[in-house]
Amino acid sequence: FGFCAELSIRYLRPIPSGQTVSLEARLVENKRGRIFTTEGILTDPATKAPFATGTAKYMPIPGEKLAEMGEDFVGDPERIRTFLQNPSAGLGGLLAP
Repeated sequence: FGFCAELSIRYLRPIPSGQTVSLEARLVENKRGRIFTTEGILTDPATKAPFATGTAKYMPIPGEKLAEMGEDFVGDPERIRTFLQNPSAGLGGLLAP
């Protein structure tokens, strides 16, 4: 987890209602564990045509602050606790319905 320090999104075209989309994201740079730069693209999975692109910079949250931060989330507290105990499992369990 990290605090978003900077976010830039370029919207390229509208997404029709009901449209399935794909999101691809990657870590671009790790500046000595202090700032992480990422980029992503939102596309139509059938045509690969982009809907939006973006870049972001994050400052990591120290491990001892994760539990405190989890108290601010809205949703099932048990899911959040489970995720914070094993963040390497990914966001899937946190975001699943």
